[in-house]
Amino acid sequence: MKILSIQKAKFQVGAVIHEKGDGSLVCALIDDFNDIEATYEASRNRLLAYFVQVAGAGPQALNFAQCHQVDANNKIYEFISGKLRVLFFQGSTGSVVVCTHMFLKKTQKTPPKEVNKAIRARKEYEQAEKVGLVEWREEL
Repeated sequence: MKILSIQKAKFQVGAVIHEKGDGSLVCALIDDFNDIEATYEASRNRLLAYFVQVAGAGPQALNFAQCHQVDANNKIYEFISGKLRVLFFQGSTGSVVVCTHMFLKKTQKTPPKEVNKAIRARKEYEQAEKVGLVEWREEL
């Protein structure tokens, strides 16, 4: 599994990279950040600031309104900024934060479809981690 490094300090914050059928690499989170509507630019910028905070002090540096758990069984969390959400999980060492994707939250409850994407990414990460196949990259 490939992870794009977003921020690194005491904690390493990254985003899942997927390989397309033609062999090219894509990071859904970065694509979503680049394609965000002007309406949500302030929220996007706040999320980027969260990544800096989390790299320095971990997810616990953020309060409940900025970050909380959405799936206790699979330990999936979300960063919150306005209507934007970024789902993530922590690696086994605890000093790694892996963001899976961003979505626009339209209802009170986080959609199961979005949580399931993060769960699949976590399982893939854990399998790759067991056999030493997690590759951190500085760029796509």
